[in-house]
Amino acid sequence: MYLQLSYYFPRLSFCRVGIRRDVQVKHFEWPVPFKERLTLKQLLGNPAMEWKCNLREKTHDVDGSALSSTARKNLIQFQDFLDKNPAKQDSDFIVDTGGSSATWMEDKCPCLTATRCKGKHCYWWHQGQRFLTPIVFFLLQGVWPGAYKPGDVEELQRFPQRVLGHMIGNAMSVCVVRRLVRCIFQARGIL
Repeated sequence: MYLQLSYYFPRLSFCRVGIRRDVQVKHFEWPVPFKERLTLKQLLGNPAMEWKCNLREKTHDVDGSALSSTARKNLIQFQDFLDKNPAKQDSDFIVDTGGSSATWMEDKCPCLTATRCKGKHCYWWHQGQRFLTPIVFFLLQGVWPGAYKPGDVEELQRFPQRVLGHMIGNAMSVCVVRRLVRCIFQARGIL
């Protein structure tokens, strides 16, 4: 018999924890949400891009690869939003360009998904004026560059971007896992 507990995390994700009653020592308590959050600038840096491209004219990425009609349509929807709200031009947005209609979040990252992360042009970073890459997905999932052992980065770069992005998008945030495991261990009497 398991004690099933559910918890809603602020990044639009849902978590369920099950602990067998015969091994539970203490009451399970969900982690307290962080009071402060890192901003996109803190995570991704401040590119200080004074010039912003007109997304209506964007047909190719910086490497020359053509954008899909869906990505182009969604970038145009975001550009329409910016044109109607000029005060938001300098705000930090991540635009989900992989869906049937564009969605964007200001100074937050949308919940990363396996299908979006495996696509090359599925998340646009407005301040950086570029599409996000798997290395950036690692940062957004809480994996810092200093966490890698020597040789790890080279090993990861051997994977095609599509496969690596799919793995990262399918992962749970390191910060969430770390805090949940601590609470589970406390409930089990291990800590």
